[in-house]
Amino acid sequence: MLKNKVVSTAMFKDKSQRDGLVANDRIRLVKGRDINRKRWDACISSSFNSIVYTYSWYLDLVCERWDALVEGDYVSVMPLPRNKKHFINYVYQPIFCQQLGVFSSMKLDSERINRFLTVLSSNFLFADLNLNTFNYQPKLAFESTDRVTYQLELSNDYHSLYSSYQLNTRRNIRKSQRSGLIVETRQTADQFCSFIFSCWDAKPAYIPVKSRANLERIVRVGLDYGFVDLLVATMDGQVCAGLAVLKSGYKMILLVAASNERARECSAMFALVDHVVRMNSENPLVFDFEGSMVPDIAFFFKGFGASPAYYQRVVINKLPFGLKR
Repeated sequence: MLKNKVVSTAMFKDKSQRDGLVANDRIRLVKGRDINRKRWDACISSSFNSIVYTYSWYLDLVCERWDALVEGDYVSVMPLPRNKKHFINYVYQPIFCQQLGVFSSMKLDSERINRFLTVLSSNFLFADLNLNTFNYQPKLAFESTDRVTYQLELSNDYHSLYSSYQLNTRRNIRKSQRSGLIVETRQTADQFCSFIFSCWDAKPAYIPVKSRANLERIVRVGLDYGFVDLLVATMDGQVCAGLAVLKSGYKMILLVAASNERARECSAMFALVDHVVRMNSENPLVFDFEGSMVPDIAFFFKGFGASPAYYQRVVINKLPFGLKR
């Protein structure tokens, strides 16, 4: 909810006005069918906080419908994955898409971020959305909670990066090397996803069918267009652990990782992450582990010398009392 002043808004005399959409003097809501994909992707590409999640083709993979807030002539943009329930349109955070928010080549201060959120609030009764680390503002005018991811800069040589690993991490890497484990990079989408799903099925938590379908789409398209790397660890010719890395611009993102019981016995996941670091060292890249708020997983990421980076989850809830959740 709003805590401070509400930014004034004005209606555009264009299609958004005929659709009954509210827009700021420079920020307007644009429906998915009306988004200029070429200008959108050009804006994302030139943004200082560009991230693969926000390219139009990636958004098409992870959500059925998405609208956007657009400032000026695609100077700054904010993607809005949209769904409908009880005849009410709402904005949500898709799976395999950790951070969204505002993207721009211009400075993103608290005033600009709050203006975007105000226009969002003017057009939707409910929104639950993650901003990105570059949008972080201590004084947002809306209800928010801090979330954390862990990131590792890869510009140093591998020896320097390895020396920053925690003792426990180095010990587990040596354990994996003694076990005879082999890291392989030749996997088809079907082989990789089949293994990941088998690991999910072995856990008590239910993974929705839609999540599986989204992962399959990302992996298939990613392999075709070269923005996904797949790695697996094998013992005696059998896959025991796997991970997928998204690549775009200066950033690499740990999209998904899974392992079975045998992998845990030989520290296979330590070997896979270490392989990613070693093969991409001495490059102007940031390896984003995409989390985690779970202490044990965060401990694993920190073991590779990764540092915390904070982003905010914003919730806007103006639903009638009977529909509030």
